[in-house]
Amino acid sequence: MTTDQITFHVQPGGPGAIATVATSLLPEESRTWRRLLDPYLPVGSPLGRGYLDFGARAAAIRWQGDVIVSLAWEYAHAYVGENTELTVRQALELPDLNPADIPGGGLIPVEVSVLGSRHDALAGLARSADVRPVLTPLLAHVLWGERRIVMPWQEPSLPEGALWGLVSILEIIGDPQPTSFLTYASGSLAPDALPGTFVSFQPDTRPGQPDSGFLRLAGLLVERFADNPDELRQEVAERGADVAEDRQARIRRLLTLLPTRQRQGTGGWWTTSPVLIPRTVQTAKTAMTTAKRRVTSEKQAPAPNPSPRYAPRPAGQVIVCPICLGEITDWDTESPWQWEPSLGTYTERPVPEGLTELQRAPYLNGAYIRCTAQQNGTRQQGEDRHFLPANYGRFGRPVVLGFVGLSMAGKSHLLSAMVAGIVGGELRQSCKVSCSPLEQARHQAFLANQVNPLLRDDRVLLGTQETDVVEFADAFLMTDEAGQPRPVAFFDIAGGDLATLRNRATDFLYMADGLFFVVDPDRLDDRWVEDRTFSNVLDIVRERPRPDPVSAAIVLAKADKLRFDEPVTRWLRPEPQPLSATQFLRESADVYAYLAARNALALAEPYDKCAKATLHVASATGGNGEEKNTMYPRGVRPQRVIRPLVAMLAMTGVLTGPEAGEVGI
Repeated sequence: MTTDQITFHVQPGGPGAIATVATSLLPEESRTWRRLLDPYLPVGSPLGRGYLDFGARAAAIRWQGDVIVSLAWEYAHAYVGENTELTVRQALELPDLNPADIPGGGLIPVEVSVLGSRHDALAGLARSADVRPVLTPLLAHVLWGERRIVMPWQEPSLPEGALWGLVSILEIIGDPQPTSFLTYASGSLAPDALPGTFVSFQPDTRPGQPDSGFLRLAGLLVERFADNPDELRQEVAERGADVAEDRQARIRRLLTLLPTRQRQGTGGWWTTSPVLIPRTVQTAKTAMTTAKRRVTSEKQAPAPNPSPRYAPRPAGQVIVCPICLGEITDWDTESPWQWEPSLGTYTERPVPEGLTELQRAPYLNGAYIRCTAQQNGTRQQGEDRHFLPANYGRFGRPVVLGFVGLSMAGKSHLLSAMVAGIVGGELRQSCKVSCSPLEQARHQAFLANQVNPLLRDDRVLLGTQETDVVEFADAFLMTDEAGQPRPVAFFDIAGGDLATLRNRATDFLYMADGLFFVVDPDRLDDRWVEDRTFSNVLDIVRERPRPDPVSAAIVLAKADKLRFDEPVTRWLRPEPQPLSATQFLRESADVYAYLAARNALALAEPYDKCAKATLHVASATGGNGEEKNTMYPRGVRPQRVIRPLVAMLAMTGVLTGPEAGEVGI
């Protein structure tokens, strides 16, 4: 294949000054390539080579210098062209740069062989025992989805053999992502704009620790590749992993290659098999369905979904305050209030009498209503006064949702990821629900304090603080496809408050419409396990005087930690479209069976105690390890956090229609 070339030389007059001494390109194109290569040329070494895939075009670089006297280079030579004609494997197979060819070299385009002179040597090296300790963790990092990988450099041949093996295995499993590399980098690299994966080998670098599950899978693939690449290709093809529709589907199918019983591998990369649901799964599913039918028949029928047509709140409808549980009967006649940040208090905003609803709208924009509920026969005064957004009571009966679970179970992370999904349009895409913040000030504060630190800054959120009185964390006005708006408020309560019920922070449970019961997978150790917050909350649900039914969504959070366990791996994937009650039932059956197999049916008790319920797997962070409990060093990528919310909205009547009515039955 014919490609252009450029030769660079380090000028002796100034440290780091690099000049272009020869090129087959026109001046403007040469300058473009110089800008692309500038970040990578200085950190190269005669001990290494590089390949940079910029998308449509790519460059293969070799450096030349006296490695005995100094690792610094004198000349660098780059082949540049289209990435379809200049491949990552060719860059590895090129012969070392010959100093005799450098003077005057690079003036005309040259031919590059499809199979380089080093092809056979690298093919054998990539399957050798020496390369496996390097190739296995490297492949694990790539399978995990990391895009910028730094590996420790030991000696020249190992990085090249590992990269050749990596590219070969990715080709076998049908992973087409671009791969760039520097087999020796003399210094750290700034963040780059290269697509796909970029691997650099650097001396005196501590190796990163890949996910243990992906390390086990990588160890298997490397061993099968070393034994017989053709047999590995055939096994992958038989399972359809090489043509899987997405990366997660490919990983799931590759998992079927793992041994199903304990095995001692020569490299020690796997010693235990993934946890599999035993044959009692069908028994557990049947028991779950039978129990659900029994409980449903014993309970009052759930309230019907609201009218599919938009209707303002009926006149005289009572609004229950979620803070004090008092009944507000004069919502529409009360004067609105506004928050004055400079004063740190609310001030009344009088509305002239005789205005139409349209004329009143500007007065209600961003306004609040003071709770006028009676407590012990007297109106609240002084510090007991509290306020609710004016829109909270204007559009039908509000829906109150809460999160239940012990401290560190992941409640705040799950709620933050849900809100991010709402704001990002995932809820609209999933079930055509439009959303607008019920209270802009509170919503913006939640984004600034919770969502942005997690999703933008990759920071670990602090646990919810215990308090005597709690207000909802965020709230939205949600309108489904039929055009019926409903206020939906989210409460996030500290696990300590839920475990003790010693203050008023949990009062909202007495009027909640739906509860997310968050299961921490770290507590699933195959011994009998319970959650005190679950039992406390279910006691309230059973004894509360309010007759309305309570819906439950049991969420196996941090499911990325169980990504190699069946059936978690089956459901931890892109969310299905559109709304499907059958899909929710299948997922619920699988998760119920999984909890049964782990001796944790006590955590599924909300399914039996609540009128409607579903079970889910979700990950608010996407499986990235915490660094000293402060950061997620590999970024945050929520998985399936919207599905439990969609199910809850269907069970509580926010979503209407026949399919929504079947969810949770």
